[in-house]
Amino acid sequence: MAEMFDELTRILGSRLSRRQAFRLFAGGVAGRYLTPVLAGGALGFLWPDRALAQGPRAAIPCAGGFCVGPGGIGGGLCGKNCATGFVCCPDRFSPCGTCNCCATVEERCCLGLYCCPVDRQCCPTGTGCCLPPGFRLAAYYTYPRNKVEIEVREYTGVGLASIGIARSVNAQVDIPNFAPGSTYVLVTATRVDQSRPAQLVLQTCSLACQSQCCETGDPVVTQLQIADGRNRAAESFSDLLEAEHFVTVQNGKRGLNRFLVVVNGQQLANIVLRREEVRTIDIASAMKPSQNVVTVIGRGGPGSSALVVVSDVRGVSGNGKAATALPPVVWEESEWEPGVNPHWGR
Repeated sequence: MAEMFDELTRILGSRLSRRQAFRLFAGGVAGRYLTPVLAGGALGFLWPDRALAQGPRAAIPCAGGFCVGPGGIGGGLCGKNCATGFVCCPDRFSPCGTCNCCATVEERCCLGLYCCPVDRQCCPTGTGCCLPPGFRLAAYYTYPRNKVEIEVREYTGVGLASIGIARSVNAQVDIPNFAPGSTYVLVTATRVDQSRPAQLVLQTCSLACQSQCCETGDPVVTQLQIADGRNRAAESFSDLLEAEHFVTVQNGKRGLNRFLVVVNGQQLANIVLRREEVRTIDIASAMKPSQNVVTVIGRGGPGSSALVVVSDVRGVSGNGKAATALPPVVWEESEWEPGVNPHWGR
């Protein structure tokens, strides 16, 4: 306490105005010396940011049943009712368990008992956290029959438990036999009627969480190829989930000059492309929880083309499921009739 008054004396003896001196004292000196003592009392009301800065797991009593957070009364998140009353977590952290908060903003509460990183899934059995298997379009063939190859990977080493078909439209699907615990399987789907759209939704589960760590995914892909006498080509995908927020364009040898992405009526990208260039665009800012509509538009000369993939996996530099750069999709661009633009997905 004596140190606090020494600092106050030094501030008041400076050339600062009274307003500046008070702000410096309130924001620095008082917060540093008084917060540990008065975190749940008057100081927590006057300077909530200071009161909440003791550490991510600091359980702070809520004043009068309300939570004093960075936004003022009610600005934080109240956890369970403990013996000492409500527990206040900073609004950056989730309340979880008995009188506790998740450690970081990269964690979420599972079943009200424990915290998991946001890129992990809570086990339905309450036994911990898991990383569901992932999907990636590995190849897209246009001739002599239109087909896709989809990589299914389990990234933690626990291994795959199962791969099944959740939905199949106009597709003949080949899922090879694999031993439980395998971490990589290549699934092939061939379009049956070449004149109609095709869709394949796979569901795969890992051995984690007693084989209840599951994920669904489907390739949303089109080849944009500009027909003779035209200078643009476009395709739209509907009913996309929020997780599918990466659009990857892989330009062809006779590539597009420009590429546009429109999400729910909002234009998010209008980029110039070089031949054989690969670009990934994150469209998360315009996505809703479900029923999203994504339209991709390519501009260029007749016969120019690009492959476009919409998925939950970043196409060119990986994400939490794939720490290294992903290879380009194997793609035979030259054999398809310009302007037809067959696509897989919704």
